[in-house]
Amino acid sequence: MHRCQSKISRTAPKRGSIQRHPLTAEPMAYLEQLAAVSENAVMITTAAGCITYINPVFEALTGYGNKEICGQDASLFHAGEPDQRLFDYDDIWSALSKSQESGDFPKCFIHRKKNGEFFFIEQVTRPFIAPDGSITHYILTGRDISERINTLHQLARQANHDDLTGLSNRNLFMDRLSQAFNQAARRNDRFAMLYIDLDGFKKINDSLGHAAGDELLRAVATRLRQSVREVDTVARLGGDEFALILPDAKHREDVETVVGKILQAFQEPVIWQQASLAIRASIGASLYPENATSCEQLLQHADKAMYQQKKAGGNGVSHFDQDTVDSNMQKKSRKKPVRLKRLSPHASQAAQSAP
Repeated sequence: MHRCQSKISRTAPKRGSIQRHPLTAEPMAYLEQLAAVSENAVMITTAAGCITYINPVFEALTGYGNKEICGQDASLFHAGEPDQRLFDYDDIWSALSKSQESGDFPKCFIHRKKNGEFFFIEQVTRPFIAPDGSITHYILTGRDISERINTLHQLARQANHDDLTGLSNRNLFMDRLSQAFNQAARRNDRFAMLYIDLDGFKKINDSLGHAAGDELLRAVATRLRQSVREVDTVARLGGDEFALILPDAKHREDVETVVGKILQAFQEPVIWQQASLAIRASIGASLYPENATSCEQLLQHADKAMYQQKKAGGNGVSHFDQDTVDSNMQKKSRKKPVRLKRLSPHASQAAQSAP
């Protein structure tokens, strides 16, 4: 248990807007009576953060009883690092200096229950100040907002993650790509991205159904995550298209190493019912800064490299090469000779007589 080591006396900023509340025994008892019928969780501590009282709502919320918790340090509830106290006095005094009218200190905390579970509490901390200007106690009032926070977290996850695979979706991927791009630009650094498209996926969907295709996509997502580092971003952009951001891949050799791990992971087929589904993938790679001057360009060039690999037979990697792209564009721009279709005598006569 977190026993209080010493009592700390603080002198509050001399602001006439903060009312002084010397807590003698009689006012303290009255305050506890009010807290006992409050709908909010209430905890009273000394200036040093030693708990002197918690109300029934706080007991029900945390699982601790008033008698067992009194005398403990309020940091007992904190879900952060062991040396991270609930009371950050710098934050409190900074907040008090900005709150001249009420002196309240509102903040959202993540706390830990007696059984180890985490919960979120929206909490207001109010200092009680003696006539000599010293803080004697703190009263903390709060309400459990875990359900609201969890709902917001779930909505945020749905907005940024793919439902089928759990990977980042295009929205989150583009945000991460922008961050990686800006960071590399500031630090004059390098990084790589991969664009992956599965070979023959449509055939699997058409012949075995979407359930088989979904199973294959989930397996691909799992193996991609297992093939890269935690700092790397793996995303499903849609359909059978995936993309990776590799902040530690500075050169082609680094990219080849990652791709080698990915292709190795893909060698084991996916078993669905009694069918063995092979995983083949065309991978395109682009590097910043030599292959792009923007996030969109980096993505486009990786996409072009991926299509080059598909044309080459798939199941491998191609690196973006501007010379190759320029050569292909020149070939496409060459105009074929126009062949005039010979008109029949009747059609020719009709054309000549037309106004």
